[in-house]
Amino acid sequence: MKFQPGTCLMYPFVASWFARCEELDQHDLSFLKAISISGSVLDTTTASLINKRLPHVKITQVSLTK
Repeated sequence: MKFQPGTCLMYPFVASWFARCEELDQHDLSFLKAISISGSVLDTTTASLINKRLPHVKITQVSLTK
């Protein structure tokens, strides 16, 4: 693979799909270090699924305040 991003930004609905994707285990995502969630709050079930499938990835909730 030519490009291997260390960080990924996702909306919660994309993270929910990603955590439940059957093909996720078929790919080497060892290069991924962090997932940032923005736009809304990530539900705890999705966060748990990502942690189980990608224990090396840190999940961060991004909140924008004025």
